[in-house]
Amino acid sequence: MSLQVLVNGLLLGGLLGLVGLGFSLVWGILNIVNLAHAAFIMLGAYFTYYAFENLHLDPFLSLPIALVLFFGLGYAVQKFLINRIIRASLLVTFLLTFGLEILIVSLGRVVFSGNAVRVNPDYGSASFDLGDARINYMKLAGVGVALLLTYLLYLFMAKTKTGNAIRAVSMDLNAARLMGIDIPHIYCLTYAISTALAASAGMLLSLYLGTFTPDSFGIFNIRAFAVVVLGGLGSIPGAMIGGLVFGLLDQFAQGVNIGNISLGGWKEALIFIALVVVLIVRPTGLLGKEGYR
Repeated sequence: MSLQVLVNGLLLGGLLGLVGLGFSLVWGILNIVNLAHAAFIMLGAYFTYYAFENLHLDPFLSLPIALVLFFGLGYAVQKFLINRIIRASLLVTFLLTFGLEILIVSLGRVVFSGNAVRVNPDYGSASFDLGDARINYMKLAGVGVALLLTYLLYLFMAKTKTGNAIRAVSMDLNAARLMGIDIPHIYCLTYAISTALAASAGMLLSLYLGTFTPDSFGIFNIRAFAVVVLGGLGSIPGAMIGGLVFGLLDQFAQGVNIGNISLGGWKEALIFIALVVVLIVRPTGLLGKEGYR
């Protein structure tokens, strides 16, 4: 594996870890496979684009605004939609979030059009050399933001009363209710945090992808699922570790040839094999454990 492939894998993996983090949060605590996750990533990317084009706001400076706005959006979605069927079967919540995904993406095609757009700040092409590898400053900063948000979420879950309440709900719902925890409110907070994380991932991916359309982000539902399985459901560090492993596998498959055979066409197969191996050797994932951590 060349140094450039390793660097590219780590840069991509850091973003995928953030993509998986919000997905893991909802799945591990609300027991919902949130198929609307990629739609919120898409909205985050377009928020960044319009803030940059119309308000000339640097993408990294627009991130705090996006976090607040999408936190509110996620809270409203959970309160007025998902909480109403939260006790229904997994299939019902699955279909609801799937329908929400289709609705948001379809509206995105109408509002944003299908024309490819890009967020291209002046410093977008700046880079430096590290040995034989070239590292883009903007992508490196994106990974730094992803790691920072992951660490802040870890501190929030471990050190705050609200974070402990969220963990308590995931461990034993009935005991949490007996302790006076407002379960619907905790569910709303959890989904709001997940939506804010999805929007932040969309902001970073808008810089990483180059050009994008409303249909560019659907694949990240599958990516998020793979990241959670690799890293382990119920682990915040596991989501980031899973993202890094996924990113390395992705770039290894694209950048490595065995003889005259390119592994690029085998990328999805290699990732699937890795998922199967992890599930056989450690069904909870690399860092997964009972209860959200």
